[in-house]
Amino acid sequence: MWNTAFKEHASISPVCNGFLHWDMKKEKIRGLGCREQMKCTHCTYHSKYFSLYEEIATNKPGRRRAKVNVGLAVGLSKTPMAAAGYIRLCLSTNLPPPSARGIQDACNKILPEIEEINKNDMKMRRERIKDMQQQNGKSNPNVINAQSDGMYNNNLYSGVGKTPFQPATQVIYSLAENVTQQHDIIGLVVHNKLCSKGKHLKPSDEHQCLGKDCSATIPFEKSIGDEKTWAKELLQELKESNDMEVEYLTTDPDSGAYQAATDLHDEGVTKTKPTHQLDTRHISKNHRLFIKKNSRLCEILKGNTVKLRTQFQNKLAIDLSERCHGEICKAFDKYGNDIDLIRNKLTFAADAIVDCYQDWHLKCAKHSLLCKGLRNNNWLGKRALLGKKFGIKHTKKSSEILRECVNYRMCPAMMEKTKLNSNTQKVEAFNRALRTSIPKNVTFSRNTSGRAHSAAHSVNVGTANSIFTLCDKLGCSITANSK
Repeated sequence: MWNTAFKEHASISPVCNGFLHWDMKKEKIRGLGCREQMKCTHCTYHSKYFSLYEEIATNKPGRRRAKVNVGLAVGLSKTPMAAAGYIRLCLSTNLPPPSARGIQDACNKILPEIEEINKNDMKMRRERIKDMQQQNGKSNPNVINAQSDGMYNNNLYSGVGKTPFQPATQVIYSLAENVTQQHDIIGLVVHNKLCSKGKHLKPSDEHQCLGKDCSATIPFEKSIGDEKTWAKELLQELKESNDMEVEYLTTDPDSGAYQAATDLHDEGVTKTKPTHQLDTRHISKNHRLFIKKNSRLCEILKGNTVKLRTQFQNKLAIDLSERCHGEICKAFDKYGNDIDLIRNKLTFAADAIVDCYQDWHLKCAKHSLLCKGLRNNNWLGKRALLGKKFGIKHTKKSSEILRECVNYRMCPAMMEKTKLNSNTQKVEAFNRALRTSIPKNVTFSRNTSGRAHSAAHSVNVGTANSIFTLCDKLGCSITANSK
């Protein structure tokens, strides 16, 4: 710019002795970039405008995007900040901030492209899973095991008694594969009740937006906690895009996602009959609550007062739940995928657990996988939670009550629903990762979907690799060998 301005000024006004400097009054701001021109202090010379930023080459009509602004949109999608937060950072470091409108316009254009990139990436991962299963000799490589869960921007039950509607306005329902150890996110459904134009309802015909697109995808009166509908939409997408079906679906005990898979099979959309598996982490939590609420258990515990017996019962709930879960996990580690053998061994282990808590360890030595059954080396002796004062007399009544508590987790029906010992830890972790891009204290009425897909891309490939890949595909590649 300086070289061009010097030559032009010398050519137009060869006898002018003026100095060239920035014409700050005519500066044009383009987000983090700017367009500047030079002027002379004596004559009327003004240079043409120069873009002091790199542009993304494109054949599309209109102004070209600045690479730095595209990179900013990618970076913001990985953080809880919106335009206002970034502007405060600039102001606090004495840097000229871009306009909030400029940042928002950049995000509105870039985030749909990020969403499309992640959808293609998830589709590629689904195809890769099919190829992997085919190479491993699976008879039907299109059939997979998966886990699913939903997340909301507000707690569903926080408005009980205050509003007839569920207070959540945005839902993100995710599905992860249970084929590989990575458990990649291979499906994502995002729905939003908020319209970026200021409307709150979208009953199709009555809702008219002033702009091109409406960010609301479901009407306000729709039950946003209907996980059956979101799971059905997601499973249909897997079938249509990759001809992929789910055989074993692991969900929370209160989820309706399994019913969606069953409906698709009954309707003839899918050929594989689904099997429901319960999340072992939620089952353990419910097991603890079941033991705590068992009123009969307090009658057989030692203690002079009800308060002391209740304290022992609460501790027993934690310890007994851990014991049952530990026996099951140890059996899976020892016997692999032989489900029939595991069931047989755990049947005897359940008997050993009942006697073990009554300080009767004869069966533990033979059938338990965690208790050695010795007087100085047994489960109760190693557990600091219960303490030395804990004890239950070995009677018929106490055996029946303990058997009831153990059977909640180790009965045949529950073992059938947890025979794969699978959980929803990956999708639960993804829900936590979503809070990095979509925090609870900020509502992104328009860019929720794009930010959710950006978070999914980070979880699948890693945050650093995700930034590098997205910037490269959007035309603002990170400089090689840079810091």
